[in-house]
Amino acid sequence: MANKIKLELTSAQKTLFRTTAQDREQTSNEGMRARTEYAAQFGDMLLKTIPINSTVRGIYDVRTKPQGAEMRFLIEPNDTLAWVMSKIGQFARNWIEGDEVFVPVDIFQTSVYYSLDYAEDADYDVASIALNKLNDAILRLEETEGWMLLRAAVNNAPAAQQITIANLSTGTGQFSKHLFNAMLLYFEKEGKTLDVIYLPATGMADVRLWTTTTIDPVTQRQIFVAGGLNQIWNIPLVPIPLIRYYLTVDDKKSKTKVTLDRLFNPADKFSNANPVWNGTQRTAYAAGTLECCYGISKTDLGILAIKTPLRTYDDPTAIVRWEQGILARERIGFMIIDSERIVRGLVDRTSAES
Repeated sequence: MANKIKLELTSAQKTLFRTTAQDREQTSNEGMRARTEYAAQFGDMLLKTIPINSTVRGIYDVRTKPQGAEMRFLIEPNDTLAWVMSKIGQFARNWIEGDEVFVPVDIFQTSVYYSLDYAEDADYDVASIALNKLNDAILRLEETEGWMLLRAAVNNAPAAQQITIANLSTGTGQFSKHLFNAMLLYFEKEGKTLDVIYLPATGMADVRLWTTTTIDPVTQRQIFVAGGLNQIWNIPLVPIPLIRYYLTVDDKKSKTKVTLDRLFNPADKFSNANPVWNGTQRTAYAAGTLECCYGISKTDLGILAIKTPLRTYDDPTAIVRWEQGILARERIGFMIIDSERIVRGLVDRTSAES
């Protein structure tokens, strides 16, 4: 889902990488020390790569709490509700705001394993593969929870934050300049700033098809030279991520845990009262004919609260399989403080060609 990262190891890292495979007979501790040190370095690498590809870290205000501190955040009292989510797959909950909100923390963890034969053969490309797998897995978890919470907040927002364009001649059935203007107008009336618009792939395609009756020839030429239109009136247009995630649940029939493969598209219009039901549990929200785009004012919108920053560790049991195991783990939570800073544009894809 993220842009692939090409990891270039330094000379010292290459030496350390080769050393991880030195104790095939497990007669010394040199290889164990190398594996521990090598795995720990991935944490610093991920802390640099994840923010580049993350949309939720661009939406939420990232705050790290000191070790041992409670996940309570002081906020300015207002008339809106604060929204939090306990963990991925659960329904979001709202709080009647006072002057502080407690943010539940979820544990995001993943792992990657590869044969130490690669280290023995000095195949340094495996480092990039391992980093990308860890990066994508953590990114999926963060994006899923962050977008699920944002959608829950705006789904329960007043009608003024659900914007449609009723007249086909003015651009219904597509992301048009009329819809963009209506979203911008909402924030101007509220005295807030529209900082970014998140569009699905079809919405980005709509912008690419704007004709000379929509924008002037000079602007069209600038768009082609720049390789695309990535902002309007200095407001960035950002693609909405399409997220594949996995849920581990209890299967009542077999009395075992099963892993469900789910595709989560924040652009799908859904209702809290209409989730997909597979006979045993709620799984994913039903896609509809209405497609969503989101306008967001970032100031005081929400918080990505970090209790334990992302760290990576060596799996000491992997050596018995002649593997290097790298575990990645963080403890974070999400909160929407002011849902009035989100507006949802609704595009009816059944009323015009898409």
